Amino acid sequence: MEYGNNDKADMIEQCRSYYADNESVLKNIDEFDQCYKSENAISWYTRNSFVFRLLNKAFRTENIDIVFIFRFFVKDLYKQLKVLHEDFLKILQESEVSNIIVYRGQFMVSNELQLLKENINGLVSMNTFVSTSMDKEVAEIYAGDGSRRPQFESVLFEINIDMTILTKPLANIQEHSYFKDENEILLPVGSQFQIMSIENINNNIWYIHLISVNETDTKIKKLNYYLKDAIGDEPTMKKFIYILELMGDVAKAERYKTLLQIENSEATIEELEEMLRDTDSLNNNTCTILFDKIAEKYFRSGDYSSAITNYQKLIELTLDKNVKAYGYQQIGEIFNEKKDYHEALEYYQMSRTILFGLETEAINKRLLADLFLGISETFHNLSDYKSALDNAELALEIIHNHLPSGHPDILTVYVWIGDLNKKNANYQATLIYYNKAVELALLYLPPDSTYVAKIYASMAFVYAKLDDKDQALTLLKKAVDIPLFSSTYLTSYFRPKDLSDTLRLIDKFNIDDVLDLYEKSYEISRKSRQPFPRKANSALDCIILGSLYFRRGNYEAAIRTYEKALILMEQDDKSLFNNYDLKAQIYYFIANLYCKQDDESRALINFFKAIEMYTCSQNFKEMAVCYIKRAQIFYSLNNIEEALINYENALHSKLQIFTENDIDLIDLYIEIGSIYFLILTTSTIEIKIDFYCQMTAKYLEKAAEIYTNSSISFIP
Repeated sequence: MEYGNNDKADMIEQCRSYYADNESVLKNIDEFDQCYKSENAISWYTRNSFVFRLLNKAFRTENIDIVFIFRFFVKDLYKQLKVLHEDFLKILQESEVSNIIVYRGQFMVSNELQLLKENINGLVSMNTFVSTSMDKEVAEIYAGDGSRRPQFESVLFEINIDMTILTKPLANIQEHSYFKDENEILLPVGSQFQIMSIENINNNIWYIHLISVNETDTKIKKLNYYLKDAIGDEPTMKKFIYILELMGDVAKAERYKTLLQIENSEATIEELEEMLRDTDSLNNNTCTILFDKIAEKYFRSGDYSSAITNYQKLIELTLDKNVKAYGYQQIGEIFNEKKDYHEALEYYQMSRTILFGLETEAINKRLLADLFLGISETFHNLSDYKSALDNAELALEIIHNHLPSGHPDILTVYVWIGDLNKKNANYQATLIYYNKAVELALLYLPPDSTYVAKIYASMAFVYAKLDDKDQALTLLKKAVDIPLFSSTYLTSYFRPKDLSDTLRLIDKFNIDDVLDLYEKSYEISRKSRQPFPRKANSALDCIILGSLYFRRGNYEAAIRTYEKALILMEQDDKSLFNNYDLKAQIYYFIANLYCKQDDESRALINFFKAIEMYTCSQNFKEMAVCYIKRAQIFYSLNNIEEALINYENALHSKLQIFTENDIDLIDLYIEIGSIYFLILTTSTIEIKIDFYCQMTAKYLEKAAEIYTNSSISFIP
């Protein structure tokens, strides 16, 4: 049966509750909590510990609830036994041994012994893991000498096992057992044997002779076939519930359905909250899981306040320090999502304090690595790329120490560290990590994976930054040659605010080469039946493609592509729809293209549309540029009045960000003063002549004043 990350915590909580008044056992449970590893399952089972006592009691009494609580341990135990079974078989085959005899000594209550006596030649199935020995004398010690009658009988099992018909794993666990001098053979739950004889020797010990059975025998085969048909090759929680229902234990079946619903997060928030109201039937760990699931659902729905409330309840309820740290970490992630980065760092620090307060062995290392990655992302969002890189490297160190080299989870961390080195302008380090990422990606992903293509594209732009144009173009071609890769992915490395940087970067390449790549990849993207690209991403594609057409001198194609970008942005309901600066930039590009074609009318219209967009975003600096462009066009058309209006609007825009004496305003003062002078020299209306004369003097004197003051400031 599958099990999750909470199952060990659930088991430990139940065991602590059971042994709450026993300090000695509680210390043993603490040791298990801190030191247990799956490869030590046999050692823990064979020692005289709470694991052995509770699990065996559960098996003997058929207490399904306790067996379920121990499910993760049972799976580990069986898994380790299967591995050792293969080694044991090889040793026997090399020694040409096909049969072994093992012994087990124990006390047995009289009525159980009587049942066996009444079932000679019948079958017996082991309802727990059974420890046996190849040393008869060792087994006899455990059998006793009959002195505990009448409550208990001394029993010695002699079990003859034919390894050629065995279907379940057994193994010599001497090297893995807690007791290494007993030549111990461990038999799994469900081992089936036939009772051949039961004899009383010397009136002290009952000898019970068992032999292994061929499970292809018709009766056994039918039984096993029925069970396997009901359970399937891979037991699951749903099939476990089905068996409970077959047994008629409806109450338990319903309870485990609730647990399954929680684990699978299939329930709505309301249903999960309803489960929490029935706290009498839920233990602490189950309540903790519920709070986690509810918080997660609130987080995904965007209700951050309710998500935080439930994570805080989780923190208050749990006794597990790792889980507390997890709760604080999740709250940090929520504040990160809310863009409240300093608050996010506060909660990450709380998580860090808890984890570093634990013994090294007790720290959940993967949780710690995720914490450092969360901190790294937050510093990245604060543009503190140095701190972001430091924390990402700490995460990588932890992951390297606790995951096998080449583990696929390391791949995304390599890419992230590569990205951060790029932000820090450490381009050689960036390439080292991108290369590591490619090597690892090719181990687990097909060579035509889009993820591999994205790394190639990232590397290409780093090489472009380093002015290695040939290598950059080679990598871009490798990226685009991947069938499902599209210009959408290429564009995904640029954000709208970086568009001018992107275009400057493209200028480093041969325009024809880059244009060919974009046309090819854009066409793949357009024709693809895949759900990508989103319209917003396609709009960015069109902007870059339009800029490439512009640089190539194909103005008509550039205009068509820019206009398509605007249409796609209008159709999109996501982030680009309200990106007024980006829309304005496209209108500005289109207006400049119409200027190149001497189509002043369309140029004026598009400059005005750009101004409308910049007005929405209150980008006064770029708004002024567009007014100046319109003024220049009107001036060239000899429409002096409109030229003046646009120059004055440009001045008004600049005065929103500069003082009236700022040196950046000199050119505008001169232009406006010059136009007033031009009007002055052509005007025939006396009243207006005085006004134009005053305005000419006002603007030209202002320009002279600023120039004089700025010049004086440079005199040593």
